Amino acid sequence: MAVSYELSKREGRFGGPEKPLSELGRRSYIHFWSGTIARYIIAAPAKRTITVKAISDDTYIITDDIITALKEMQVLQHQKKGSKKAIINKARVRAWAEANRVSLENPVDRNAFMIREMSVINDQEEEDEEEVEEEDEDEG
Repeated sequence: MAVSYELSKREGRFGGPEKPLSELGRRSYIHFWSGTIARYIIAAPAKRTITVKAISDDTYIITDDIITALKEMQVLQHQKKGSKKAIINKARVRAWAEANRVSLENPVDRNAFMIREMSVINDQEEEDEEEVEEEDEDEG
């Protein structure tokens, strides 16, 4: 799942599962989303306002899935009784991450993608050089 979202991020499009999900699929995705969101929130500087949109923009998880995960994590606090506005309780997020043994390290090695991308660039440069050499031979 993490690799799929990393690819989506690199392509500049939001990712996510095809829906409807089976119960097992739903639980798997919620666990993945929750871990990703927990890492994002815990890594954020203190006193920084974090919105669902900001989480979505940085993780490429759609907002509905973020809200689903936050509810499952039970980390939302309503500002006023009966209010629809809620805030994310960072202490609850940290407690959730500890209770669920969520690593604060990203499960995807982003540098692994860079090696492949650099390999593709180098292959293209080599092809370009071969074309130039062939042209030089034709002219001579």
